[in-house]
Amino acid sequence: MNIKSPKLIAVFSGFDLKLYEARGIKITSTLEMPPLAFEKHTRHEKHEGLYRKSSGPASEFEPHTSPADIDHLNAARIIVDYLEKVLGNPPDKYRELIVIGEPKILGYFRKHATPKIAHLITKSVAKNLTHHDVHAVESAAFDS
Repeated sequence: MNIKSPKLIAVFSGFDLKLYEARGIKITSTLEMPPLAFEKHTRHEKHEGLYRKSSGPASEFEPHTSPADIDHLNAARIIVDYLEKVLGNPPDKYRELIVIGEPKILGYFRKHATPKIAHLITKSVAKNLTHHDVHAVESAAFDS
């Protein structure tokens, strides 16, 4: 792998994404990006009977997935779609992709990553560093 070829570092949490470009083991720039349209999922109310009790058999079919899990799943899809655009324009600009994110959303990201993105991932770090400075991101990305 060429040391001078740029690396893309993606740092994300539930509703936040930051992209950095690095050369060698030093972050050289923060990439400007448009705001992404993350949507928050609203919780459906449980079925209630006449006396405010959960209705019988119908309440057993309530969804077992929490709204936060649905939000993370949708955010991971949006992040994957956006990274596809960044990695394809211009093609082959980045030779490596380092992903840093919350453990849960990182799992959803890996699940929905396209083969092109999965092939470029050289390191993944399960930490939420979206609100940290560049030095913290640099040390997480390049320190073993």
